[in-house]
Amino acid sequence: MKIYVMVWLLSVLLPGTIAIAQDQDQSEASLEKTVGDMKVLTAKEPDNAEAWFTLGRAYHDLANSYSVDCARESVKSLEKSDAIKPSAVTRAYLGSAWTLIARDSKNPLEKLDGVQKGCDLMDKAVAADPTNVVIRRIRYENNFVLPDIFERKNVAENDIDYLIGVLSKTPQAFDGLYDPAHVLLYKAKLLMYENDWRNAKKYALVAKKIVKDKAVAESIELFLSGKE
Repeated sequence: MKIYVMVWLLSVLLPGTIAIAQDQDQSEASLEKTVGDMKVLTAKEPDNAEAWFTLGRAYHDLANSYSVDCARESVKSLEKSDAIKPSAVTRAYLGSAWTLIARDSKNPLEKLDGVQKGCDLMDKAVAADPTNVVIRRIRYENNFVLPDIFERKNVAENDIDYLIGVLSKTPQAFDGLYDPAHVLLYKAKLLMYENDWRNAKKYALVAKKIVKDKAVAESIELFLSGKE
């Protein structure tokens, strides 16, 4: 009986809930150009793992940021990249891509399968490279928005708390990757989810003090104004 209830809930709750944001989103046209360039390159160099990864990530970002129906192409490309050159980062993106398939599917069973595959791949990626701040971000941002029936908020919280520890000791670990203010913003969101507005606001204000990325700054302002 439990599985039927979960399948029904997925049909109601999951659409539109999965998102992995990039601090500085590429335009749709830029991503489509990357797809075109990488399709040419992978045709010429079918064993080029980096090209397959770049293609898979471009498909991923098109599906995620612009709702283009290409999550399956992302999975195929990332699977090829990982088969040629196994990588925990590739596996994390692959897991996220599976949840995008789940998000976009009209089949509740496929939704369930996509989320389960995606979470399993992201968990394996973290286990393989637990100090990687990119992999941790992919998982916490993805798992935070999954429906509560999957019980993944605690996983997101563990990643966020780990990254806050990294930020306090070695902030340079985020250099060239993403703005660590994003981590603090999501800590605030978790605390808000737990109805702890007082501490949520504290984390959001710290995030506001250190933020450098424009998109993250806008999200912080929306959070503090109660609009996010």
